[in-house]
Amino acid sequence: EYCYRVNQSEPIHTHPVNETIWRMYAENRRVKDPVVLSMVQQLLKAKSPFKQIYQYALKSSGKDVIRQDVRNMINEITKEYKADAVEVRVARILNDFRESDAGNTSQLFVD
Repeated sequence: EYCYRVNQSEPIHTHPVNETIWRMYAENRRVKDPVVLSMVQQLLKAKSPFKQIYQYALKSSGKDVIRQDVRNMINEITKEYKADAVEVRVARILNDFRESDAGNTSQLFVD
């Protein structure tokens, strides 16, 4: 009996792919730039409307993102933010508060 294991793969197209078809693939439209992702996170924190976030992602990423791509990006960001433990989220909120203004202070008490 034989068993096969694939350690690495490099998918290639065995047929010509024009630009229209290439744009259909979500991985080619996915925004991975940390600067853009960070700004989208800030826009979400500021409760900016979806249209503004979409326009920013479209202009700043240099990719042909569609609305669903931006919705998926927002869902991913909010999942990451909510997945942390309560203590981590509270600490993050307090840090953001302190960093937003030089006069802001915060202290975390644990019972």
